[in-house]
Amino acid sequence: MSENRGRVYIGQEFIEDKETVDVAIRCTYYYSAHLSPLELSWECSTISVRQDGNLLTVLIKRPISKKLYESAIAHRGNATMFIIGYIEAILPVVNREIISQKYLSGHILHSLLSTIGIDELALIRMEDGIPHRLPWPVAVLPFPSAEALAKEYDNFFIRDFIDAMTCYFSFSLDECIRKIITSIENFFTLRRIYADKFKKKLNLCLQERYYPVNWGPYLSILKRNIEFIYGVRNNIVHNTFRMDYQHRFICKKGIGTLSYIYQSSLNEPEVVRYTRALTQQFLLFETQYSGINLDILKSHLEGTDTSPIVDNTRDLDAFMFKGLEITADERNIIRRQAN
Repeated sequence: MSENRGRVYIGQEFIEDKETVDVAIRCTYYYSAHLSPLELSWECSTISVRQDGNLLTVLIKRPISKKLYESAIAHRGNATMFIIGYIEAILPVVNREIISQKYLSGHILHSLLSTIGIDELALIRMEDGIPHRLPWPVAVLPFPSAEALAKEYDNFFIRDFIDAMTCYFSFSLDECIRKIITSIENFFTLRRIYADKFKKKLNLCLQERYYPVNWGPYLSILKRNIEFIYGVRNNIVHNTFRMDYQHRFICKKGIGTLSYIYQSSLNEPEVVRYTRALTQQFLLFETQYSGINLDILKSHLEGTDTSPIVDNTRDLDAFMFKGLEITADERNIIRRQAN
């Protein structure tokens, strides 16, 4: 990673650490259904899932930075976020097996796992087998800026917006997609945007006069994103399509797209403030509960860094909307899965 010499980036001391230790990351959940044992592999991790009574234990064995291990067991800094990043990476694999057991056994109490639902988190060095409990889970107070506006602006489209975020964190991706579309349909109704077709309503909503003038070039991104998610939602509702847990990024981009659409002059300023506060809360929780995946970060650093230099509002808008766009490659991933 010589091209990164002189740069300072998050997780740097752990990525540049040449010494590793073999560990087991142990997550326990209270679980109502009986789950058959699982033995899985993902990247450099081996995963086992075992149940004893109502206690479900997920064990992830893999090498990690020695400095990260020492920082995590000492509860230093934000080391736990990097351990959570490793857990988040394997949850799609585990959840795929759980949902398979659910439908192949007809057991209605099977539920998906998430980092939010972890009851106890521990890090074990394989050499000595001693578990070190990490500070997790975290209880979070309501956001003052959102709480102050919630009761007065308790609209159905905002409830569905909130529900979409909740579904994202619980890996209920099909329901997240449905809630994104239900939210904007309720927004159309509340703001009296009438037309005979969904796309016509969307066009009426996304007129440049309702948005900041510098957003004009990017409204087409919001339109394409929602049209695509609307198509995915129709495939879920009317066909047999189901979202793969690896493709949760589509839901995240859909939630972000709604956030921008709702910053419209069709909404009262207080409603705009409320949706912004909810989005800020979502992004903070997304970082906290998804963690930071050092494997992904390292692969980015080893590649060619083409991130633009952002030093003005126009460049910031371009950067933000580009990151929000559901790209052609991403749309094709979903389409291939649907076929």
